[in-house]
Amino acid sequence: MDRTYTIDELLAAVRRRWKTLALVAGGVLVLAALVIARLPNEYRARALVMVEPFTPHPDLVVPVVSSTNLESKVKAVREGVYARSLMATAIEELKLYPKERERSLDDAVASLRSDTEVHAEGDSAFSITVHGRDPEAAAKAANRLAELYIEGNLQVRAGQVNRTRDIITQKLAELRGELA
Repeated sequence: MDRTYTIDELLAAVRRRWKTLALVAGGVLVLAALVIARLPNEYRARALVMVEPFTPHPDLVVPVVSSTNLESKVKAVREGVYARSLMATAIEELKLYPKERERSLDDAVASLRSDTEVHAEGDSAFSITVHGRDPEAAAKAANRLAELYIEGNLQVRAGQVNRTRDIITQKLAELRGELA
């Protein structure tokens, strides 16, 4: 048969054993403080990048492919950010992961990839988050990855503009030849 205790009986038991309870609570508190003090600091730095899709003037081109969904945009951005050349450039410039670089640059790139996340932020932006133990290094890495991605994207767009200009120039020459 189970016995039930009243509040007064429980309080009396606590009063009798308060030293034991205080000792256990103090031990747990000290143990938790030691564990927390031994844990390494972990910092996250985030760079937010706004993306405007390249859309030539509608009179110049007829869209062949419909607009892509958010998932495929994020996948394309993630592939661009995780590209070995982009990661290697950031690692070399910022001198990140010195131990891994001693072994090989591929090890350093793999480490940066594992510490980096790319997520969509609405329909026209994405964030690059870098985790690390040094807050300055994490912030510099996140910002540099964003800068390198933007620079690469601008180079692609410049190439598209040059090809479009060349095509228009060629068509203009053909039309001038037909009119003459």
